[in-house]
Amino acid sequence: MHYAISGSFVQRLLNRDIGAVRAVDGVSFTLYEGEVLGVVGESGSGKTTLGRAMLGLAAPTGGSIRYRGREVAGLSERAFRPLRRKLQMVFQDPHASLNPGMDLATALAHPLRIHGATRSGAETDAAVRAALERVGLVPVERFLRKYPSDLSGGRSSGR
Repeated sequence: MHYAISGSFVQRLLNRDIGAVRAVDGVSFTLYEGEVLGVVGESGSGKTTLGRAMLGLAAPTGGSIRYRGREVAGLSERAFRPLRRKLQMVFQDPHASLNPGMDLATALAHPLRIHGATRSGAETDAAVRAALERVGLVPVERFLRKYPSDLSGGRSSGR
């Protein structure tokens, strides 16, 4: 992922770039089924840009992104959508991971509905409750209507 740097107004008018920022360059890794990759680095090092490229949310300027042997860089939004059920970025900070305007119940239900993972409101509600239990946010009723800003980084469980 390289981003062109444009210079002065005249250079931009003449469509002349004066260089590029190499946000992500030379990254290579292979993940096998069941493995999880953690990307760690200082602010501005390209972690989010890498994730966005892998999820098809940003078009890479070069290279290859393969999922199960299939090239996914350059797929249309429609072709990429089914893959997003299997791929995800999880940010450490709940404030960066969740929509601050949605309570937890709404934020967790939203992707289930978008991807057709549940068939009814009751099934969606059960899946949301199960997810909260799985991560230790119990009793579930205490957390359903909380917003990301209501959660603390170290002590979010009711236990």
